Order: sequence, then structure tokens, then C-alpha cells
Amino acid sequence: MTAAAYAFAADAYATRPRRPGRTFAHPIAVAALLDAYGEPPFVVVCGLLHDVLEDTAVSADELRERFGDEVARVVGALTQDEDEPRYRARKAALRERTVAAGREAATVALADKADKLAAPSKRPRRRKRDHYRATLEAVEARYGHTPLSELLRARLDAL
Repeated sequence: MTAAAYAFAADAYATRPRRPGRTFAHPIAVAALLDAYGEPPFVVVCGLLHDVLEDTAVSADELRERFGDEVARVVGALTQDEDEPRYRARKAALRERTVAAGREAATVALADKADKLAAPSKRPRRRKRDHYRATLEAVEARYGHTPLSELLRARLDAL
């Protein structure tokens, strides 16, 4: 399933982009991080696909048809509601949905944020850092500390 998810996402980013400037490099890095931290293939697949609904013209129905209900459910939980114009409200709803969706979604969210902080030269704005820390705290409160949560914490503390 991982190879199929890779091919699907690579094609979607190449032929059906929805957001200019978004590339498949970040989802690849998230999936690699999940794999390096010993996550099962299902979670790695969710990492590869975690931004596909936001960044490309792939629909939730198409994702469900190709990869099943569980992948679609996790990726859907990781997809922010673009109809909410207020940043803080949108991110709070995303955190709540992510944590409620289960350990797999929470783990992908940690890897997502950890990858975004991997390049020390690009310091995110304060409100984004606040969102990352709130996500980390919500995930740890529900699922405990993990090696990925510790990685994200170290990268946040280094800012």
C-alpha cells in the first residue's frame, strides 16, 4: 500500500495542485520520519497522504475509494477546515479533531510539525509555534510521551 500511496500522491501533486508552492517533498519527509521512528505501514501511508486533500484536487471520496475508510478518516482528521477564516479557531478545531481521531492521526501530526521545524533557518511565526506546542501538549495529554513527541519538543525548545 505504501508504494501505491506514494505513486498516487506524487501524481496528485504533479498534475492536480490546488495550492501553489506546495510540493510532495514535505509529505515524503513526514512519511520517512514516521518510518524511521518505527511506525507501521498504515501510519506511513497516512503520512504520505496527510496533506493531499488540502494541497491537491483529490477529494475525500476519491481518497476513500483508493485507500479505504480508515486512511480517509485519518487524513480527513488531519485536514483543516478552510471554511473557518480565523486562524486560531481553525487550528484549535484541527487539534481537537486530530487528537480525537486516534493515536495514528496524532502521530502523523507530530511528524508533520517536527518536519516543518527541521530546517532551523526557517523560523515559523509565533502563532504557528503556539499551534505546534498546543498540538504537542494535547497529543501527550491523551497518548503520553513518545520519541516523536520528544523530537518535536526538542525542535520547539530550540527556537
